[in-house]
Amino acid sequence: MAEAVIFSIAEEIVASLAPQAIENIGKLWGDKHELEALRETVSTLQAVLDDAEEQYHQSREIKDWVDRLKGAFYDALDVFEEYNVEATRQGLRGDNKMFEEVRKFFSGSNQVAFILKMSNKVRAVKKRIETIEANRKFQLNTLPKREWRKRKETHSFACEGDIIGRDDDKETVKKFLLNSDVKGNVSILPIVGIGGLGKTTLAQLVYNDEMVNEHFELKLWVCVSNVFDMEEIVKNILARVTKEVLNHDTLEQLRNKLRGRRYLLVLDDYWVAERETWVNLKQLLVEGARGSKILITTRLPSVADITCTTTPHLLRELSEMESVDLLMQMASKGEEKQDSNLRPIGEEIARKCYGVPSVIRTVGSSLFFRKTKDEWLHFKNYKLLEEARSEEKIMPGNECCVVGNATKSIDARTRHISVGDLPLPFPCLEASCLRTLILLKGRMISEEDLHPLMQSFKKLHVLDLHDTSVKKLPRSICELKYLTYLDLSYNMWLNRLPDSIMELQNLQTLNLDGCCYLKELPRGIRKLVSLQFLGIKDCKELSYVPCGLGQLSSLHRLNCFILPKDKACAKNYGKLEELYGLNNIRGSLYIENLGHVTDTIEEYKAANLTGKQSLESLELEWGGFNIYDVVIGEMD
Repeated sequence: MAEAVIFSIAEEIVASLAPQAIENIGKLWGDKHELEALRETVSTLQAVLDDAEEQYHQSREIKDWVDRLKGAFYDALDVFEEYNVEATRQGLRGDNKMFEEVRKFFSGSNQVAFILKMSNKVRAVKKRIETIEANRKFQLNTLPKREWRKRKETHSFACEGDIIGRDDDKETVKKFLLNSDVKGNVSILPIVGIGGLGKTTLAQLVYNDEMVNEHFELKLWVCVSNVFDMEEIVKNILARVTKEVLNHDTLEQLRNKLRGRRYLLVLDDYWVAERETWVNLKQLLVEGARGSKILITTRLPSVADITCTTTPHLLRELSEMESVDLLMQMASKGEEKQDSNLRPIGEEIARKCYGVPSVIRTVGSSLFFRKTKDEWLHFKNYKLLEEARSEEKIMPGNECCVVGNATKSIDARTRHISVGDLPLPFPCLEASCLRTLILLKGRMISEEDLHPLMQSFKKLHVLDLHDTSVKKLPRSICELKYLTYLDLSYNMWLNRLPDSIMELQNLQTLNLDGCCYLKELPRGIRKLVSLQFLGIKDCKELSYVPCGLGQLSSLHRLNCFILPKDKACAKNYGKLEELYGLNNIRGSLYIENLGHVTDTIEEYKAANLTGKQSLESLELEWGGFNIYDVVIGEMD
């Protein structure tokens, strides 16, 4: 619901404006005090958001207040993101040694304008938030920090027979858990999605799987929630490991109990997006035997960013058919055969649940006691909205929705949408604040279709175009300066990317897997300074990677490195030594065409592959027929 969303946004603002971040921005642009004041304003409001949750659907006045506050919070996040984008654009992020030079650089008139613009934005959004709070005419209870957002404790049991549409998700996560061909002792996979999608249910399914049971010596389930108490979490984990009396040194006791044992730990409902907090907890969990795994369920992509050792698993909405099947199953529950006239009505009802399983279940259960066509029609016309709102986990149809031909309009405040069979450009879409756009696979998208999207939705953070038959990206892709995630995978007719994509210096994920006719990567790839994941596996026409890849110091996932078969035809190709400094890469790495390297052993050593401590597996390919799966270090 909206207040659950707003609390998570408030947490993200407070985490983003951590003291060190404010200190760095203050040194660069002098806005330290304004940002500290903004952080304090948002932090103070967190104390009343729980009570707003309780009353959200009971009072139009409270609902309007929460919605206005949510919009202001999003604007606050956008302001901070703009600082990050500018710092990245100037190549300054995290480089304290450059501060003095930066001061001189920012004396230019263009940078003075930037400083003034940003100072005004910070003050304006702070004033807007304070005005919204000052105009509140109703009373809300203030809770102490330790009592914020206490959620219902989750458990590890799930009834698999009631689950529809998650078979592929289960297999993906299960494959991760059962993979023993890893280098590090502990691998971590975040499961990310909006409230009500079934993140906990998915974790429960794999946790109780028979093969998973046999694979791990120890299984642990801990509900974290957003009131992060390190001591309490450690005690909860220990309580599931041992029956012994806990002494005062619980931290060392936990290390001892996990040491040398292959374990599976589920950290369910993780909300705290502070890196230091995670690092402190992670240090206690790395003592497990090789092959130990941690699953984290979270609504926040920022949590995934700081915790993952592999690409996060993004949980999507159910398809329309899956939604209808689940609705009808919940409405019948094995009872007598339903009237065949009910399914078409069920299809209409399911569409309005936007693919969110928890809402479909709630609505389907309400239909269980309604047996006739007239009762179902009455429910659809008069009761559906009320039932959907009663489901506490749903985001409001102005936060997140699935769009199709039946959609007549979309709220301008909508932030996240999945688009099905709606024609492009979107006739019903006014959501200029859109942050996530997912175009469902199987549809045909042209360059002409995409250009107006780039013009309209400049605040996009996530753009998913996988398997949409895209042949060419428009140059205007560069206008999405906030974009952090771009999925172009399995667009087989895409043969090159526009050079303008190099201006997306906030981009963290670029997935091109399965673009089998992609001929080259942009030569200026080194400009993507924030890039963390580059997927180029199964790009069969890609003859080499360009030089400069080794300058991407943030890169920690690179699934393929391609050496040229014909160096004479390769312009500025990347040599194997590009990998030398990329010591943070993890997961699997596939190196192609080693047979065309003059001195394989020397170039292998120049790549410093033995120094890649987080790399889990390595495949070396010589000319397309000899493939060796090697243990890192055996060629040392």
